[in-house]
Amino acid sequence: MDGFNKFDERKVVPVFYKVEPSDVRSQKGPFMAAFQAHHTNTNLDPDRVLKWRQALKNAGQLSGLTLQNGDEVKFVLDIVEKLEKMLTPQRLHVTDYPVGIGSRAEELISTLSLDQKDSVLVVAVSGFSGTGKTTIVKEVFNRIAPSFDLSCFLADIHYICQVPNWKVELPKALISCLTRENKFSIMSNHNEGVTKIRRLVSRRKVLLVHDDVDNFQQLESLGIFPKWFFEGSRIIVTTRDKRSLGNIPYASYHTKLLNRRESVNLFTHLMFVRDDSVNKEFIEEVVGRA
Repeated sequence: MDGFNKFDERKVVPVFYKVEPSDVRSQKGPFMAAFQAHHTNTNLDPDRVLKWRQALKNAGQLSGLTLQNGDEVKFVLDIVEKLEKMLTPQRLHVTDYPVGIGSRAEELISTLSLDQKDSVLVVAVSGFSGTGKTTIVKEVFNRIAPSFDLSCFLADIHYICQVPNWKVELPKALISCLTRENKFSIMSNHNEGVTKIRRLVSRRKVLLVHDDVDNFQQLESLGIFPKWFFEGSRIIVTTRDKRSLGNIPYASYHTKLLNRRESVNLFTHLMFVRDDSVNKEFIEEVVGRA
């Protein structure tokens, strides 16, 4: 509970095993006699005992799991399931027809140099609209996010920044993504948001994706500077113009168009339900003209 109060991202899940949460909160029942003994023990620091009381009170007020009687094996599985939901990054939907995505994802993962665990790396994924930048990065995110302490895919930054107060709204969106919380404290200016983001990323290996960035001010408002991040962290920025990264040092990955074989494959998946209905000459002509 001491750590819970010190770190914004720390989560605590109390397990009430054959005890009543109300007894934990108020130190009644079996806890009462124990604390009476502690208070009369001259070898114990009274302030330390008070901290114990406060910790139990705080823990008893949190939502947790309770078992009085019942199947202990199932109870353990319930605990594991709850923790997995907290820790496992949510998988992103990539595309219904992932033609050519796998090989490009492998190339991008290679560019990320994940084996360099003592460095922080920013990678700019560039290319004009429609070349699959976001799709490729989603696939990469699903593959590598579980190996990071904290991960976030912040989508459609260009659209978030169309509101008048975007310099406040954009940091709030990133904080929500990092903490998986939809409620925010009131922020009067974007500096408050940047300060909280710095606290969130400073002690953990983080994977961040900033999708559809079109100017440096957007990254600046989020505090995307490698020196703030913990070693091993990776930041991926998708953009149509690499000048959007300003003076931030980065590695580059440029998306490649589908080749003819991949184009035929994708068009066939999109246009025909059954293989026996495919007019191959028609497809070849359409792909050639496209």
